[in-house]
Amino acid sequence: MARDIVCDMAVDEETAADKHLISLFKGQTYYFCSEDCKRSFDAQPLRYTQEKPAQLYAGAPAMPLPKAQQSPPSQETDQQNLSP
Repeated sequence: MARDIVCDMAVDEETAADKHLISLFKGQTYYFCSEDCKRSFDAQPLRYTQEKPAQLYAGAPAMPLPKAQQSPPSQETDQQNLSP
């Protein structure tokens, strides 16, 4: 079973091929459940084949946030630590 890339419906490849509900794009065969879905895909194939932002980052490790800038200790504090 294939998935219609337009509506995400399960599609039998043989049935779709018999009904001419297939399209080739960049070497990939796409199967459709209806003429409407095939027409939508054929009109704008990049709309359905390009990765969406959420897909681009799925599974990517989260970037750590920068640590807050801490001011260096004052000289007064350093002198207190050195006193006996």
